[in-house]
Amino acid sequence: MEAKANIGDQNEALGQLILYSKSLYVTQPDRRFLWGLTICADVVYAAVMLNDSVLVSLPIKISESSGRKELVSLLVNWSTCSTDQLGYDPTMWRVTVDTSSRSTGDGMGDGNRTDVDAIRCEIDCFDDETGETRRCITRRTIISADDIFGRHTRCYVAVPVQDDGETAADGLEEVFIKDAWPPTEHAVLDDPRSEIQFLRTIRDTYEKCPPKDFIYPKLVVGGHVRLDSENVHESVDTTDGVFKLTGVE
Repeated sequence: MEAKANIGDQNEALGQLILYSKSLYVTQPDRRFLWGLTICADVVYAAVMLNDSVLVSLPIKISESSGRKELVSLLVNWSTCSTDQLGYDPTMWRVTVDTSSRSTGDGMGDGNRTDVDAIRCEIDCFDDETGETRRCITRRTIISADDIFGRHTRCYVAVPVQDDGETAADGLEEVFIKDAWPPTEHAVLDDPRSEIQFLRTIRDTYEKCPPKDFIYPKLVVGGHVRLDSENVHESVDTTDGVFKLTGVE
């Protein structure tokens, strides 16, 4: 939330809100999109910050009874909706933070920043081809989503969780997990830019060849996050799906 004294400061308030989103995306690996509020004098705007766009509501005048009712209704909806509607990824969750890796300081600037490499998350990786899900736990963060806009790509070194549900043991083969927001202009399985399809082509091509002294990325699991909408059906998680939550057609 960002508050300003004058109504004319709305653009500045929204810009500050977007800047805040950068640190939230970095420190919350399971964050898909963000909600926010700007308050300028007696006018409130709600905003949803997606990876490829920002939606801003019509002005809500809290000096009028209709505006106050609208704002209260919005806050109640945020309080009662599901976590995926708030912008969290239900297939990924933080399991521990190694506080010994956290930087120390006087509470100002980077001295109070949590080291993203200390964050450990479990991720359910769904494969579009087999329909199976593999659970992994991250060991190291290679790339965090530290941009204001874009696909907010996150990359991790991870290992599979053992079948008994215990944290993965040392000695297991490490995998590289790349998590990125899918584009919306194409159906996810027909997108000509799909990295998953590219990696499948590379894997299928070289697996048929005689062993050679070269290295190539071998796809183990490739799929799109699927959300269980009110336990009725599953939907692929894209910006279009978020638009539906906001009532935007």
